[in-house]
Amino acid sequence: MKDNMKSSVEEVVEEKGGVMLWIDGVEGEKGNERLYVIGEVLSGRILAGENLKSSA
Repeated sequence: MKDNMKSSVEEVVEEKGGVMLWIDGVEGEKGNERLYVIGEVLSGRILAGENLKSSA
């Protein structure tokens, strides 16, 4: 986890007493990568995003 992201999560934990995470994925068109995004619900911050190739 990058330092700025870590400090953002620490701020939310301090303010709200914890974190609630979400994950979402979007499948690309045939043969394209999928995009996965992880965020924090209470602050609305995006924590990470990654393009991954399908294993199929």
